[in-house]
Amino acid sequence: MLRLLEARGSTPGGLDLDLVFADGQMVLAGLPLGSAPRLIQP
Repeated sequence: MLRLLEARGSTPGGLDLDLVFADGQMVLAGLPLGSAPRLIQP
């Protein structure tokens, strides 16, 4: 799986992954991670 993600990126030997926060959810490289944390200003 990691080799596939490495092949998609532009950095040889490294991973270029997008972390997306949308509609209260987190998605990393197209894989859902679950609910995004709520950030509250003090």
